[in-house]
Amino acid sequence: MISELSQEEFHKIDHLLHGDRLNLEIEAVVAGFNPGWIFVDDIQNPQTALVWSKGIEGFYLLGQTDSQTFNAEINSFVDENIAPRAKALGLNDFEFSATSSAWDQAILKIFESRDMIITTQLVFEKTANSTLTDFTLNHPDYRLHHVNSALLTDSSLDHQLLESAILEWWDSIESFMENGIGAAIYYKNQAICTCVTSFMNQTTMESHIQTAPLHRKKGLATYAVQAFMKTALEQGFNLYWDCMESNLGSRALANKMNYHLQFTYPLYEFAFPTGDEDE
Repeated sequence: MISELSQEEFHKIDHLLHGDRLNLEIEAVVAGFNPGWIFVDDIQNPQTALVWSKGIEGFYLLGQTDSQTFNAEINSFVDENIAPRAKALGLNDFEFSATSSAWDQAILKIFESRDMIITTQLVFEKTANSTLTDFTLNHPDYRLHHVNSALLTDSSLDHQLLESAILEWWDSIESFMENGIGAAIYYKNQAICTCVTSFMNQTTMESHIQTAPLHRKKGLATYAVQAFMKTALEQGFNLYWDCMESNLGSRALANKMNYHLQFTYPLYEFAFPTGDEDE
């Protein structure tokens, strides 16, 4: 029987955190840095698990690929338990991947009745002892700030974009400040470009970037990412970058910042049943 773990029980799947496609996003949820849900085949002795990440709004399969209980129940569990919760959050599709290439054939068999779309994700990394390319922001109208409590409590500045960027990945600003790092570029006292920790474990950080529409195509993300990277590397963190194969802009920026491709993985997606199908 598939069951949900409480957050205090997330550690029960620590032994499943391995594989040739182990995503940092999964580790971040299990470690309690990022919010999510975890469902398992056996609540006392999990051998297969499904992890949901709030920030990514996607799911991850890990553990044994041949769990009879899990594989037999997962389709109905998605439709009857996950779909209503996901739809309440505005999600219409079940998007997922897996931690190992061993899952590839299992996924096609388990979900053979689904009309699945399969795309490719790329994972880049940069180690803590890497060199950093130097880019200098020389524009009088833009100011680069490191994210700290002094910045966020400065009432003369508009932090709306920065705060929304943080809360996209974290439960609270306070939780982010305790664990994450970030950089933000302000234009006329308004945050218009941000790069903040989205996922992390004890050794590695991933960042995500947001730029206000009117300020895109100006290369600002380069400076925000560089400032983020500098702080993370100084603190001894490795760096992680995950993007769609089709996102040429993100791929180009990762290469520009000297990240190195580590692995690729398939991303699966199918629509939750509609109301008519439920009836």
